[in-house]
Amino acid sequence: MDGWHEVALFAVFGFIASWLGSYLINLIHVPAILHHEQAQIMVGMERDKLLLQNTLDARSDTVSRLNLEVESLMKPKRTEEFMEARSDLIYDVGLFDGGDTAYYLFRGYNVVAIDANPLMVEQAKVRFSKEIQDKRLTLLNVGISETPGTAIFWVSQNAEWSSFSKTLASRIGTAHRPFEVSTVPFAQILAEHGVPHYLKIDIEGNDRLCVDALRGITLPKYVSVESGVGDSEVGSGGDAMPMLELLRDIGYRRFKLVKQGEWSYVRSNTIARLWVRFVTSAARGRFRVKGLSEIADRFTDSTRIAAALGFSFSPISSGPWGDDIPGAWMTFEKARSIYLRETRSTFSRDRGYWYDWHATY
Repeated sequence: MDGWHEVALFAVFGFIASWLGSYLINLIHVPAILHHEQAQIMVGMERDKLLLQNTLDARSDTVSRLNLEVESLMKPKRTEEFMEARSDLIYDVGLFDGGDTAYYLFRGYNVVAIDANPLMVEQAKVRFSKEIQDKRLTLLNVGISETPGTAIFWVSQNAEWSSFSKTLASRIGTAHRPFEVSTVPFAQILAEHGVPHYLKIDIEGNDRLCVDALRGITLPKYVSVESGVGDSEVGSGGDAMPMLELLRDIGYRRFKLVKQGEWSYVRSNTIARLWVRFVTSAARGRFRVKGLSEIADRFTDSTRIAAALGFSFSPISSGPWGDDIPGAWMTFEKARSIYLRETRSTFSRDRGYWYDWHATY
């Protein structure tokens, strides 16, 4: 074989060897490269999966939070969380003959009047038919109790003494008869009708349940509640002091002690107190003298109040409230002192004690 053929053959074998070498190298490196790329892809997939899971978890938390917020909005709130006092509303708890309700309507207020006595409520439906039709008056023939239900209400022949207490209704042997009536907690009435601007309470025996229901809510700006003892209970001290303390405990800070039937606030000054007693006696009591009683009557609190307000109250109504009652508001300590002095004076004369506490904050 000549020289050029050897060179050509050597070149061919060199090419084949080079190709085989490259092929073998690729056989070794390509799986490694593929494995590396596959590993990178798996890492990326795991990273994307984690990011997706985190996103889903975050969205799940958001959805759960929104669900809780929706449930919170839809869930009925507690009474004290949503009630605000309505400046156009008055509660007449103890409707009786409707005298106070008539005055509140006269003043332009909307009224919720409550009485357990079905006879009184039926009379009011007739007397106030127009106001009921105009939705200015809501009548509730229910009693106030700690829990919903029914109870026996005793209607006394002396209508003022009608009560769930048979003892109160039958005082001094007064005739009385039973009626079964529905009863509700006062908080339930507040939740349905709202907190009033003024709350008058005059129900025989269950006054405290109404005041207790005011704990933890926006208070009515004014409240009045009966406190006193009758002729047969003289010397017992009545329940006026515990009621004053309860009014203080729920948030009231200023007080007036007002005599029922005369709407005369109790004076702290001795001379002023004696003057009121003399004028009242000269106008309507044992010092009454024909010709002079009419003059004296002009100076009584009740006459001056009626003239100022343009309304004639019946003797058995609770009368005016708040700043319409003459006289300065007293602190708790002053009111307590006045009450103790007044009860001692009244009991010393062997007379019943019928007063109302008026309070504001």
